[in-house]
Amino acid sequence: MNDKSFPLISAGELLEALDDPSIRIADVRYFLGEPGRGKKEYDEGHIPGAVYVDLDTDLAAPQGPGAKPVPDPVAFASRMGELGFGNEHTIVVHDAANGQFGARLWAMLDRLGPVSYTHLTLPTTGIRWG
Repeated sequence: MNDKSFPLISAGELLEALDDPSIRIADVRYFLGEPGRGKKEYDEGHIPGAVYVDLDTDLAAPQGPGAKPVPDPVAFASRMGELGFGNEHTIVVHDAANGQFGARLWAMLDRLGPVSYTHLTLPTTGIRWG
């Protein structure tokens, strides 16, 4: 898809790679103060093959310090597996906040070890998928 030392890709590069079976797309759209809006926008249209990854339930523990505590790495890895993401995949992370929430998933994947991943941010307007 692209040079792994530069982990950003364009929408065009992703479009060209959509048929690659090693690609998994995590849609982590989230909007502060607007519960459910990310999932609603995902349901209205998303990158083909993308899976919605919820900041509140998939990327946060139910209890712990802070507003969105980082889940236990084993529980997180298990949840990502349930969603269809594995070490054999290149994971493309999409959010609508200039990488703010995608970066959380990126960092959490990085904590798990040598995972191949790519990060992509798409603007909330101007690009429509689905």
